[in-house]
Amino acid sequence: MPSISEAIGRWKKTGKGEEADVINVFIAFGKQKSPFPDLDYIEPIIAVLATEEECAALEASYEEVKVSWETRRIHNSLGGGLSDGEVLYLAHASLEPYDVDSDGNQIYGIMQSPNPEGVFLTEEEARRNAQDYYLQKVTVGEVSILGVGEILD
Repeated sequence: MPSISEAIGRWKKTGKGEEADVINVFIAFGKQKSPFPDLDYIEPIIAVLATEEECAALEASYEEVKVSWETRRIHNSLGGGLSDGEVLYLAHASLEPYDVDSDGNQIYGIMQSPNPEGVFLTEEEARRNAQDYYLQKVTVGEVSILGVGEILD
């Protein structure tokens, strides 16, 4: 457990009372009219970004979509930061298919309200710590209004 002076030093360094050695990521959602007949709207994860400024720029770029974002702490992250192109793993408690693609494969991850409950740096760590969850492999900086990433398994 850090001493009070260490905790105050971290608080001063981050300005938010957060630990300075923890990496946060910003998960951006895009609420929009649904292309699927059974849903009024969809709100897929449209990007995973390293900074809140990138989220604000994304919001300004897509006026036809209601962009929102949430901050998530990356499990077991220590120091450093994130760069575009890095791969992360999101853990979801549930995913349901909402359509099929042109080859007849079910499409997962386009959900009305996705809510990743964990973010991991490696697939191995995600599988070890989120055994009963569905994993979504995402790339930091990737943007797609229809949803980013790939559902594993």
